[in-house]
Amino acid sequence: MKVDIPRDKKLIISVLDKHRIFPDGEIGHTEVDLEKRLFTRYRATVGLSGEYCISGFSSWRDNMSPLAILRSFCKRMHYGAPELFPLDENDATICAFGTTYRLSEICQKPQRRNGMLGRPLQRVALYILLQAGLVTEHVETRTLHGPAGCDAETGKLQMFIDLLPLHAGPIKPPLDISPRRPVQYQLRAVVWEVRSALLSKTTLGKKVADLYVKCFLDGSKKEERTDIHFHSVDGNASFNWRFVINFDYDIWEQKVVFNKRKRFSRAKVEHLRDPILKIQVCDNNRFQADTLIGECCIDLRKFPAARYY
Repeated sequence: MKVDIPRDKKLIISVLDKHRIFPDGEIGHTEVDLEKRLFTRYRATVGLSGEYCISGFSSWRDNMSPLAILRSFCKRMHYGAPELFPLDENDATICAFGTTYRLSEICQKPQRRNGMLGRPLQRVALYILLQAGLVTEHVETRTLHGPAGCDAETGKLQMFIDLLPLHAGPIKPPLDISPRRPVQYQLRAVVWEVRSALLSKTTLGKKVADLYVKCFLDGSKKEERTDIHFHSVDGNASFNWRFVINFDYDIWEQKVVFNKRKRFSRAKVEHLRDPILKIQVCDNNRFQADTLIGECCIDLRKFPAARYY
């Protein structure tokens, strides 16, 4: 949003409780003084990141480069302008505040192979700014207060604010903080045969079993099952059956994602479960619940595709 300081110096952020029929109720609010953030000597407009990256998920968000910020800071604090000495494409030196800073001496980590880091002069300037005690990027925790006339604390809000002057240059796209989406996978398991299964019932004086195999992910109500191998007298059964299970996998949490709808609610709630594949051998019964003979649990995270994704 666009603001005009000092006219629009106070930012009010409210947290509401959404209602379907009645008006939404306010849980609490917090007030931010934008004018103080703009004129403080510690430059609280946009927090400084630990590295100057020109691409990637941690790319530079400010519309002023570290070198431009350093020059502006020196001018504001009545210091001399920084002296720049570019040495080569991987090294540079800046003299500021009576001290000499060289990239090869202050940064021991090698240049990234994917070329995300910016020019050496910009990286040295960022190091100087961090040493000067300017505000770094962080997530602040603010206290929520009740409606007007009630100063009681009603909760905490974690947030960050970027205050970008329009005259300083083009505004970069905002940081994408949308929830990470799970990756869709398809699991295929082939069941050939069952050997030496326990026989759980007796027919005409002989131990027999009507065997079948079912397969499902832990926490899922959907299960796949084979056909029934009737009248097995030795505990062996042949199937040649393939299971196909589609599921959503959160690669950051290493969990399987299930969207379940609560009772008397239209909204679905996301549940995370360990990616455990359960394979069960059962004996089919006609007039009572099927008998579970045995179960095998396989942790899908132990497969190389899940480990090195």
